[in-house]
Amino acid sequence: MTAFPDDIHSSAVKSWLQTGASTPRQKIILLEKAFRVIQARASLTLSSVTLMVVLDRILQQSKEKLPILNTVTIEGQILNFETLDKDRHPIEVSEALTFLLAELLRVLGRLTADILTKTLHKELVEIKLNDSGES
Repeated sequence: MTAFPDDIHSSAVKSWLQTGASTPRQKIILLEKAFRVIQARASLTLSSVTLMVVLDRILQQSKEKLPILNTVTIEGQILNFETLDKDRHPIEVSEALTFLLAELLRVLGRLTADILTKTLHKELVEIKLNDSGES
């Protein structure tokens, strides 16, 4: 389940996940970490208002396609995944978060005429699990 199968952002997220995680739970941990890193990096270039509008847009559109994301909220200008049922539906959650991250990268890329794309993809591939398999 990806946003746009031929999209460079979807490909980057899928490739990164394949090399960085072997289980759905590890993917979820990496994806949650990726959202924090990507949002922090984007906030260096974009205003907080712009970033909030982007987050709200991708979240609302993703919730329409993937109801499992209905409990995700934006708190303190950060996506909050605490209420997701990660243990009961780890595969579905990891696929939904993969979709959401690709959407975030795609919208940020379009918004900045792809000026941020290379930087954000570089940040993404540097995100790893620690030795215990957690972020």
